[in-house]
Amino acid sequence: MIVHHVLSLFGMLNMAFQGKWGTELIGVIGGTEITNPLLQLRWFLKTLNFNSLLVSFVDFSFIFTFGYFRLYLGGHVLVHYVTYPKWDFLGKLGAVTMYALSVVFYYYILRYAARKYGGFLSKKKELVSSNGVHKHSSNGCASPNGHVLSNGHLQSNGNHAKTD
Repeated sequence: MIVHHVLSLFGMLNMAFQGKWGTELIGVIGGTEITNPLLQLRWFLKTLNFNSLLVSFVDFSFIFTFGYFRLYLGGHVLVHYVTYPKWDFLGKLGAVTMYALSVVFYYYILRYAARKYGGFLSKKKELVSSNGVHKHSSNGCASPNGHVLSNGHLQSNGNHAKTD
């Protein structure tokens, strides 16, 4: 995350010292920061331990807007900027690096979403713990010790085997 901010700072300093490309840089920064309110709302809801349809809606809205603005529209801007005939090596290097960083961020966002919401896509499975208590899990994952994974957290079934 710090790399993103350092690159943005260098881009703005490069723009200020060269006295050009201001419109493009401000447009790109504005476009990428459109996702920021959803990112902050996700953090607040997570901090307050909200677990509702609102959280899922905010998550999917963030995933969609990040992909649309940073990758789809950002990709169009990147192609036009990089193929522009005037040579600005630092600007083009910064643009490609920022786009590559967005691709890496999106990979981790999709990985998080698959881990969190992947169980909704599969059929609910019923797990039987070692003490005969039935546990329901949307993702069907359980640890060998009878703990059930639910929304990425381990839940104990009450049996605590001593491990030496």
